[in-house]
Amino acid sequence: DLEVIGCEGQSAYIHLWADDGDDNGDKWQLKADNGDQAFIIKNYASGGWETSIECNGNGNVELYYDNVKKFETTSLGVKVTGQLDIPDGSGSDGANHIRIGNSFDLRIYHDGSNSYLNNVTGTIYINNTDSAGTVFRENGASFVQAAGSQIFYTKTHHPWASATYSLGSSSAKWDDVWAVNGSIQTSDKNEKN
Repeated sequence: DLEVIGCEGQSAYIHLWADDGDDNGDKWQLKADNGDQAFIIKNYASGGWETSIECNGNGNVELYYDNVKKFETTSLGVKVTGQLDIPDGSGSDGANHIRIGNSFDLRIYHDGSNSYLNNVTGTIYINNTDSAGTVFRENGASFVQAAGSQIFYTKTHHPWASATYSLGSSSAKWDDVWAVNGSIQTSDKNEKN
């Protein structure tokens, strides 16, 4: 066993130098910090000691990139600073997905061509508690906005297939339909009255 004990009020260090320590990138430091009571792994690649990993007793663990904290554990889970890059995935094997739920019921992924939000249990709720509403965009332009009791469209609204779907039903009818053109566009003469 190797035991290194710092003097009273001082930190403890272990220096590890590879390849005779003739390059800055060869030098590493293990530090038991007296002030923060943390265990820190540092590198000397840039010519000065920079933190790579910091572990805090009964607390978080932090990962650094070039001396800048990018990832840390918290009492609630984890925190990422910067962007989280996940390679392309697929729907068949579940690789490279963001998977949520005990049985991974909700999955988010990109397959290289398209993006997917897949749910296999229950209902997907999109909820905005702000009165500004919810907006769907395509290429930066809004095409649907739900605000209050209204839904606004900026594109032509039509069924997926012709002569297949109804607008309303015998038990769920629209109240008023407001249009500039009052004519009903249909080839059925009985509907033109």
